[in-house]
Amino acid sequence: MAQSKTMSNNPCSTAHRHQIEACARQFPDYAAFAHGLAYVLDHASASTLKNAGLDSTRIDSPVLMVAGGAASMKPEEMIHVTALLKEALAGFGGTVICGGTTAGVPGCIGEATVYLANASIKKFRLLGYIPKSLPKDAVKDNRYDKLIMSDTTRFSPVQVLHAWQDVLASGIKPEDVRLLGFGGGKIAAFEYRLALSLGATVGVVMGSGVAVDELLEDVLWCTPRGLHLVRLPADPKSLFAFVV
Repeated sequence: MAQSKTMSNNPCSTAHRHQIEACARQFPDYAAFAHGLAYVLDHASASTLKNAGLDSTRIDSPVLMVAGGAASMKPEEMIHVTALLKEALAGFGGTVICGGTTAGVPGCIGEATVYLANASIKKFRLLGYIPKSLPKDAVKDNRYDKLIMSDTTRFSPVQVLHAWQDVLASGIKPEDVRLLGFGGGKIAAFEYRLALSLGATVGVVMGSGVAVDELLEDVLWCTPRGLHLVRLPADPKSLFAFVV
């Protein structure tokens, strides 16, 4: 099916474009990335993206993005998050997208994936988006089914934009995407708001970290109608219900 190539023909992007602008204003350092995603929404077919020099990876629905802390996470926090993810992902079949390293939440996803695969109950494909050059304290996680490199030398919203580019180029609507968040820093904070801007459903685990706490107190994002923000307790059954 041919995909829309103009923002005016894309009802979802039109309805949420003002939120993308709000996201750009709130994160001026990342404004170019927010506007870049608006471009991707305007040119959301694989052929148009390819002509613009943007290669895309085919993604199958349903899509679950997972975001949150990385190097800043403590070992005991990783153990807890891994345990939650093992149960939350047990019934999920589709595509899971995360950071692609062994640190923090991306590493928790890798650990949970191996556990589910060994139990013969893994039904999803795990994709990791990473820069071409990793920081010294970051290691590629080979437990992912595929690692996709962006043309940057550090972690930034480029990886977030790259993932969304692939989702949209695969013909998947933003409102059919879910994002699960565990705390995090500035990039995660931006990622949560950008997903909300596009119309995705964002579920954040309460008390999991600064980025989540601040989002839930931010009146620009936690109160407007039309935004799908879900507060989740750190409970495996609640996460399972959100994911599936």
